[in-house]
Amino acid sequence: AATRATVPLIRGHLVAPGTHLDLVGAYTPAMCEADAEAVARADVFVDGREGATAEAGDLIQAVAAGRFAMGGMTAR
Repeated sequence: AATRATVPLIRGHLVAPGTHLDLVGAYTPAMCEADAEAVARADVFVDGREGATAEAGDLIQAVAAGRFAMGGMTAR
């Protein structure tokens, strides 16, 4: 189920390598389910690059923190 979190619920330093996270709740730039560390360590897959760069709060906030580049994701 999606959350409506505006602060990270998932802390990257606690996520074991190989763990699958399916994040669907951060659908505005102000929302965030995973911290920048989790995003930085992840292989990021999105449905669409345009929507993700405009709306995916987890990614947008990780970019703002200097931990992720939007070019690092794979889009369908």
